[in-house]
Amino acid sequence: MHCSARTNVAACVILICNLTVHAQESHAGTLTIRLYDKAVAAPAIVKAATEQAERIFARAGVRIVWEMASNEASEAHCLDFQASKEQESGDVRTYLAVRLIVGLPETVHPNALGFSLPQARFGAHVTIFYDRVERESAKLGRGEAAILGHAMAHEIGHVLLGSAEPSPAGLMRGRWNDSDVALAVTDGLYFSRIECARLRGAVQRRHDVHTAQANRKVEAEIAEARAAQIRAVFAGQASQEFDGGLARIPGTLSAPTGQTTRVKEDSK
Repeated sequence: MHCSARTNVAACVILICNLTVHAQESHAGTLTIRLYDKAVAAPAIVKAATEQAERIFARAGVRIVWEMASNEASEAHCLDFQASKEQESGDVRTYLAVRLIVGLPETVHPNALGFSLPQARFGAHVTIFYDRVERESAKLGRGEAAILGHAMAHEIGHVLLGSAEPSPAGLMRGRWNDSDVALAVTDGLYFSRIECARLRGAVQRRHDVHTAQANRKVEAEIAEARAAQIRAVFAGQASQEFDGGLARIPGTLSAPTGQTTRVKEDSK
């Protein structure tokens, strides 16, 4: 009984550790993005746009993994406008949340294709105005997926860089002109060399934070597994001592199976 308990607990501890190592290795340099398509864009457009964003980040040394999420999730309907760098508790999610929406008044973020909340602790980190993307692509007569992919990459870049400050040129330029949009459709816009290094560092820091969180969770699980092992050992010892004590008490001898033992009391 004791050996079995020890073996089972040890196996659990090894499994937990192996899963943790695998998670650390598989997520290093990878950014997971959860996408909420509230605009109900054509699946082919969304697929092509996400692939465009993947290529942009791949040139920066960052691997993107997309998760298509349900629009029913509360995360798709709320924003953390109160978030700031000075807040004590940061974002603990292991992914970034991006949503596509339509119908926002032109007076809100005029001429912008989207906005980001780099310090958001809940809700979407990035919001893209899909109807404005459609309008820009209509001017050129093509390139809807390319423009959407660039817009997502631009705003995700702000989140990773931790700032809404624009760059003077390239993908992170504050306001794209017609030439920028045309370039996005043809050759593409990309991060600068300095931005690429900062992006890789940001993804690594996020990975390190999440790894530390995972390690603390694993340490707690291992501690509980060891505690369970100790409890099992002591429970087994107590059971043996109890059974041994009963065996030494007159009148409590165990009878063979199918038989009855009668204990005769001493006559006084």
